[in-house]
Amino acid sequence: LLIRILMSDPNRIHYLDNLRALAMLLGVYLHAGFAYAEPAQAVWLATDRTSSRTIDVSIWFIHLFRMGLFFLLAGYFGKLVMYRKGWKSYFKQRAIRLLLPFLIFYPVLL
Repeated sequence: LLIRILMSDPNRIHYLDNLRALAMLLGVYLHAGFAYAEPAQAVWLATDRTSSRTIDVSIWFIHLFRMGLFFLLAGYFGKLVMYRKGWKSYFKQRAIRLLLPFLIFYPVLL
């Protein structure tokens, strides 16, 4: 039922949603692999003494493009929201999703 609801929206760009989901899954692999990466063992709390060169190479390869991909997708979808709903709605949504949690948890940061 959930898949039917998600697929019914004609305004969604499904391939970009899938790309974002794939980047998130790569992030799970990346952070799990830090336990076996030799350079990260000095600062990562949960590590294993046995390291793997294959995991090292794959982690750094994923790290090369993953965050850039997130910034690219965020910029694209931000521009899309501004185009579809206008500047006022965009800034209202950003304030609710970013500024409000920041202000609530700012005392904890201090």
